[in-house]
Amino acid sequence: FQAGLAKCPNHPGLLHFYIHTAQFAGDSKAAAGAATTLASFTLPSEDSHLTHMPGHTFFDLGLYAQALDVGQRSVAMDYADFDCCHPGYYSAPRYYHSHNVEFLVYALIQNGRASETVAVAERADDPSLIERALVAAQDWQGVIALPYTKNDDAAATFTRALAFAKLGENDKAKATLANLPAVSAAKPYRTAIESAMRSSVLAQIALNQHDDANALTLLETASTDAARGDRLVGIREMPTLYYYSPHLALAELAMKRNNIDVARAALNVELQESPKSPAATAALAKLNGA
Repeated sequence: FQAGLAKCPNHPGLLHFYIHTAQFAGDSKAAAGAATTLASFTLPSEDSHLTHMPGHTFFDLGLYAQALDVGQRSVAMDYADFDCCHPGYYSAPRYYHSHNVEFLVYALIQNGRASETVAVAERADDPSLIERALVAAQDWQGVIALPYTKNDDAAATFTRALAFAKLGENDKAKATLANLPAVSAAKPYRTAIESAMRSSVLAQIALNQHDDANALTLLETASTDAARGDRLVGIREMPTLYYYSPHLALAELAMKRNNIDVARAALNVELQESPKSPAATAALAKLNGA
């Protein structure tokens, strides 16, 4: 790829594959130039996926403002192509659309604009993204208002149980949490993530009961399991629980309890999961200045 880029440094396809190659090699820093170059192009609307691609590198390097730019542009290109050309289901704009939108949602969250994610997800008409966006925006009543059955997937069950807990409805939170599907031992990633989900909800229930010590222990478990689950996935664009970080929840409670070491450790995990996370960086600065 490097030889090809040396000959054709502005070839969108080569830049696209170089970004992926660097990410798979665990060296997204090597693709910083390629991502910046590709992000500078103005491409036809049907090439929204190419405009989106630098986001992979930008997320890995903690360049969230740049990720937001390409995220907004790629999603706008999708809609422009839908409106003008009505591409088929398997066309690139439709095939990658939810992926592009989820990148935009994560970029908005990292830029402190979580309240804007709901409108983005609703326009995409993607139920899974809508529930995540509502959680990110802390619209708990909105989560409860979504259609739900006990056979829905783990994320839908988690978000609903968490919403009930955040609203102080502990019994409903516990009843919903009981619907989390059983996970095969052959799927350790899912086991870890669902454990993190369960512990996060139980922690909020403990907080409602003024049992901060138990809540802290539960959030420590949630943080550990969420990070372990993401490590098991390997290459990924964003943390699985990007819309409700157990690491930030743990840090917030630990700071409240003046447990500085636990708070600092949780924030450092968040920075591993979301490099240069503005929320974690600001919280660490506050801790270090205390």
